Amino acid sequence: MIKIKKPSDAPPPKPGGIVWKLLASFFGVGYSPVAPGTVASAVAMAILWFVPNDVYQFWAAIIAVSFFGVFVSAKAEKYWGKDPSRVVIDEVAGCMVSVLLLPKTAVLWIVAFLGFRFYDILKLPPGRTAERRLPGGWGIMADDLVAGIYAFILAHLFNLLLPNIAQWAP
Repeated sequence: MIKIKKPSDAPPPKPGGIVWKLLASFFGVGYSPVAPGTVASAVAMAILWFVPNDVYQFWAAIIAVSFFGVFVSAKAEKYWGKDPSRVVIDEVAGCMVSVLLLPKTAVLWIVAFLGFRFYDILKLPPGRTAERRLPGGWGIMADDLVAGIYAFILAHLFNLLLPNIAQWAP
């Protein structure tokens, strides 16, 4: 027999729940019905393009978003289940890492974006291991930070090895 849940069977909303859901989903971007991680990465990259190139402030922002992401991801995981697709704050942190110290050229940022999405989906070591072994929000954030590091390396190598293409601007 199939038991149909009534709205009254749902757990009561927790105070402040809307705030961490909003932040974990990157202001609702994680609710995208198609590829929420990719959509969040694209939105993050578009916003980051307009962030000034102050290295120290950018490092501080990466650290803040990462630690804050651990907190809100852990809360979201308790509510939505293990590594929910709605949680995309980890993609934001990974994108931030991927463009760290990268000159603002469209080609390089596209390489960083595509590299980040590729490595995030592929989950090369130690990303998958970190995701599986680290508890709660730490695991959710760690694999994307690793993907961001791989994309960072890819984009900087691209810039180093193909500077004429990397600096091309339409």
